[in-house]
Amino acid sequence: MAPNAPYPLSTLRNILRAHAPSNKQVSSQADTVAFIAYLSFLQQLAHEAKGAATEDKGGRAGLKKVRLSAQAVQRASKRVLERGEP
Repeated sequence: MAPNAPYPLSTLRNILRAHAPSNKQVSSQADTVAFIAYLSFLQQLAHEAKGAATEDKGGRAGLKKVRLSAQAVQRASKRVLERGEP
């Protein structure tokens, strides 16, 4: 039995094709590239949110566990999206 894909390939391909201009073709690997970009965004968001949550605690060094709040994640998402880094 084949292992399940980490994301729905056909659904992602259909979404990418639907949003592409009609005169452009979508690469066969576009779904993989989009998924990797998504994972990169989530990693950056988690890193920024941890930093924002640490700032909320007064920047105390040596904190091993930090509880993320909704506000910390929202602030971090704004920062990550404003940068627009791939």
